[in-house]
Amino acid sequence: KDRPQAAEAMRAMRLVAAMATSVALTPEGLRAAKLGHRPKVRESVESETRRAVDVIGVIDFECTCEDYWGYGHEVIEFPVVVVDCRRRKIVGEFQSYVRPTENATLSEFCTRLTGIEQATVDAAPPLAEVLDGVDAFLRARRLIGDEANVSFALATDGWDLHHFLDTECKRKRLDKPGPYLDEWVDLTKAFDDRLSQIKRKRKPAYARRTTMTKMLRHYGMTFQGRKHSGIDDARNLASLALRLLRDGVVLRVNDCVADAPPAPAPRRARRGPLRPAALANNASAHGPPH
Repeated sequence: KDRPQAAEAMRAMRLVAAMATSVALTPEGLRAAKLGHRPKVRESVESETRRAVDVIGVIDFECTCEDYWGYGHEVIEFPVVVVDCRRRKIVGEFQSYVRPTENATLSEFCTRLTGIEQATVDAAPPLAEVLDGVDAFLRARRLIGDEANVSFALATDGWDLHHFLDTECKRKRLDKPGPYLDEWVDLTKAFDDRLSQIKRKRKPAYARRTTMTKMLRHYGMTFQGRKHSGIDDARNLASLALRLLRDGVVLRVNDCVADAPPAPAPRRARRGPLRPAALANNASAHGPPH
């Protein structure tokens, strides 16, 4: 019962303070003094000014890993699934395994999680060559470069280009072949924006981040292939992108290296044998759990 009175008293105090400091009692001045109700601002305005894309290249890396955060990840699988947003169909794929050079021997946990064998990465090219291969693949399809005739961007479920690729390139002092590797369409953000439009309510900032599993469940879809296989994860994300497009969502560049949040804090390594539940749920090879 005292809350309305307390709020009114606080409002009066702010009004006195505003008059004492010569704050103009205009709507703008009142908002500056926190006296008036702020108008509702459409959260989607910023996203609507971002670059819309005609074609996306959906990626989902697999990386060297252990059963804890803080490990120096290296990309060991680099898939790209190309989706034509205008025709709403998958039009191409690229996949390459990658040879790690800092921790050349895969851990038992990494092999069990990703299904990638030591012999596979031993025979694969290093990251610098794979990046050149991705660049050549995209240029051959006129998605990037001087002959590009469409608006193109990579797409992820959040982490890959910043937490994994950018971090590894900086650590190894590798040059990226193009700026398209520094910005992307975050499909989880596009999904959250779509839900907020339907529910007329924004997702709280403290809420757990959206995962591929949540998006698949929402649409009544099942995962196709092997979980934690880079190419299969990318194909499932591409299917979700197609579903968003069918819902009328315009996919736009909505994240970049400069805006990406910091990586999670390292956690102490577990002792003892790996538990099956930990193996199933751990996502340190490719970011947040799907």
